[in-house]
Amino acid sequence: FYYGFDANEGIAVGDPTEGYFEIQRTTDGGDTWTRVDESFIPPIIPGEWGGTNVYSAVGDTIWFASGIPGPTAYSSRCFKSVDRGQHWTVSPVIADDLGWYELCFSTSQKGVFFDPGPVQHFYVTSDGGSTWSKDTTTLTEPVYVGMSSVPGFDGGFVVATNGNTFYSTKVLFTPDFFETVVVIDSNLQANPFGIKFKDALTGWIQGDGTDETAILKYTEILTFISEVAKSPAQFAIVPNPTSTEALVKLPVLNDATDLSLAIFDVSGKLCESRLVNSSTGWTKLNAASYKNGVYILQVISGNRVIAGTKWVVQH
Repeated sequence: FYYGFDANEGIAVGDPTEGYFEIQRTTDGGDTWTRVDESFIPPIIPGEWGGTNVYSAVGDTIWFASGIPGPTAYSSRCFKSVDRGQHWTVSPVIADDLGWYELCFSTSQKGVFFDPGPVQHFYVTSDGGSTWSKDTTTLTEPVYVGMSSVPGFDGGFVVATNGNTFYSTKVLFTPDFFETVVVIDSNLQANPFGIKFKDALTGWIQGDGTDETAILKYTEILTFISEVAKSPAQFAIVPNPTSTEALVKLPVLNDATDLSLAIFDVSGKLCESRLVNSSTGWTKLNAASYKNGVYILQVISGNRVIAGTKWVVQH
């Protein structure tokens, strides 16, 4: 695989040759390349190979996964560099078997490794990949899995998965490092490996069964949105876009108590949080203190998010 840190600096990683991993670096946009010295890379285990496109990067830190054959199953290790590929460390990821496995980090500390089976598991790390533990999250279609981090969420991941029907994909989202997992789409004619999210508002996934060059775009909001709250008639902002003030019609939920309204920017930063009176069914927004852009509104009951929508400010 190749990863570019910026327009000039990047690394290319291949399987081991001459007894150690082939890691090449460029600092001039690819005009010249230099192989990382063997002394800066941990020694390989006999038979070890690099996972095809199984890597993740956050800032100057990059990780990639390897596969190691065993007597009855495969295992893996996670290689890590904090200086754009110049020096490397490695840690074991205890896995039962490896097939179409995936690796993804949402921050420099929180990452997830997927092992498809024969019994699928997620392995998670909260210390940048130094140690890994098995998570209890399970999937119903574990054969093929693709993952993307979601900028703005500490421990936010989108997971695309399906079984033997390769182009019938389910997409799941966790904003809190697998404490909560919600389905945001299902029976999607798409390739689970080609998924990438720019932020909480926009994501893409590759192809379908008839046209693998197609790109599908996600334009909802990655949050805990109940089906009832997706209707504009039940959770609406008028006018939207907003230049001065707007009215918010709250969702009709009979069991909702202690409602509050939270407003986030697209990076996930909380801009405002306040209690709202659910008995009127409406609350007011004032755009005066907000810059032009897109914001995310969430209605919260107790500690549970029950609805969400987009708010566009345009002065």
